[in-house]
Amino acid sequence: MNLNNKSIEITDLRTKLSTLWIIVSLNYVYGNVFTLLGNGIIINFTQESLLGAAIFVETSITMVFLSRMVNNYRTNRWLNIVVGFVNILATIGSLVIGFLNGTQYAYNVFFGVLEILG
Repeated sequence: MNLNNKSIEITDLRTKLSTLWIIVSLNYVYGNVFTLLGNGIIINFTQESLLGAAIFVETSITMVFLSRMVNNYRTNRWLNIVVGFVNILATIGSLVIGFLNGTQYAYNVFFGVLEILG
């Protein structure tokens, strides 16, 4: 494999990664909108929980940019793995908490599964 083919493969990988982050980000947003509408808009959310949700959604939005801009392959790869893993853990945690509280709805599970698979 020559250097030009490797460069094209890395560019293609960056495009795929950033596209996946766009899809995941939109699922987070749509899932949260459905939750807020289904629960009669915001009820009993603290400022801290809203800040946590904002940071959670912002990480995936930021990864769209970083997946394309970080030029070092290893750094880009590990950044995607770590942030993706943290987001998967947060999504699983929110699903588990919803089941334990008895507030888990089918659309939450649907969006959660899509977020994990993304």
